Amino acid sequence: MKISLLTVLALILLSSPLYSFSSHQNQLTVTAVNRLKVPRQNETVELTGRDLATLGEKDLMKIHVRDSSGKGLVCQSVDTDYDEYHKPDIVIFQTDFAPNETKTFVVSAGNKRE
Repeated sequence: MKISLLTVLALILLSSPLYSFSSHQNQLTVTAVNRLKVPRQNETVELTGRDLATLGEKDLMKIHVRDSSGKGLVCQSVDTDYDEYHKPDIVIFQTDFAPNETKTFVVSAGNKRE
């Protein structure tokens, strides 16, 4: 069976969570949506430096993520462009989604994570 490029792109778009952002001075609210009718375990959420710019913190090692109940989540700053600065340019964290679930996270800047 031959699968067209358009079919592959459509499957990727339908399977990826939908993200939206809203900013409140020193914190950012991120909403992620699982649009599939199946659960998604350990789904990685990626936030770029551009997504986080409204926080005013250039050091992504100082970014913290909390779930809707206020529980701090393990997050990691990653250098994905391997430039000569070797500085992180994205922050990632993982969460589980039930079918068709929408989750909200609060992202803020604080002390450097160790």
